[in-house]
Amino acid sequence: MREKSWIVLILLLAPINFLMSLDRHAISIAMPVIRKDLGFSVAEASFILSCATWGYSLLQPLSGWLAERMGPRRVLFGAAFLWSLATFVSPLCLGFAPFLLARFGMGAAQAPDWASSMLVLKQRFAAASRSRANALLLGFIYLGSIVSGPLTSWLMLAYSWKLAFALFGAFGIVISVYWLVCYRDPPESIRGRRCLWRPAQVAGNCFARRDSG
Repeated sequence: MREKSWIVLILLLAPINFLMSLDRHAISIAMPVIRKDLGFSVAEASFILSCATWGYSLLQPLSGWLAERMGPRRVLFGAAFLWSLATFVSPLCLGFAPFLLARFGMGAAQAPDWASSMLVLKQRFAAASRSRANALLLGFIYLGSIVSGPLTSWLMLAYSWKLAFALFGAFGIVISVYWLVCYRDPPESIRGRRCLWRPAQVAGNCFARRDSG
């Protein structure tokens, strides 16, 4: 069971967190080229750079509730898929308002990532090893930020900024589907959510079944 938890962390949870940290430096590196290509002013560029944080901050209070209510499997899939979709369509947004909206949506989609990831660690790791799992996950997040700089620069110089963002988005869509197909919420957490959110009489039956087992 312990080995399986580490496999889940390294092969399933870490790639999603690595993915959604790629954009942290990518947009800053690409913005001078984006400004020139799309004709954004300095003020417009500053709004674009910060609006992902707006979306992330505004949706953050809801993210923990969503993870508890729906389970990290579905919530992380939705977060990664919508993040990837917003990233993928960014090169198609040729005006200020559409580009701003895409960036805001990307930040909002990323909001449930950390709360859901922490719930996975809580469900699958004992308290004694949870700090090591958390540290490893943070390492993958910062690795994504480190890799995004040179990778984005190379893609921009060799091809274009549009291709860089399209590739990040396409990669994210693949990762999100990979997560949905391969990950399963622990059965005990699913039973607990059903007991909590079903009507009272169904909840009573559910708790009765658990007590009898």
